[in-house]
Amino acid sequence: MQSNEITARALSLFQTSNQLAINVLNAARENMRLYGKAIDAMIEYNNNVANAWSSFFTSRQREQYFRL
Repeated sequence: MQSNEITARALSLFQTSNQLAINVLNAARENMRLYGKAIDAMIEYNNNVANAWSSFFTSRQREQYFRL
């Protein structure tokens, strides 16, 4: 009787630890997905800033050219 109870508790412990490992891996995967989205957003923002500055300097150069 005790042997069956010990076996049942050991199996329960292994099942719980396996579920914990699965949850940790799922959380890590979700964090990596969010990290990738954040990096994509930063790249898009930097591209927009670069395009804005490029547009500003190009328009300033045209203004100076036509003033001469």
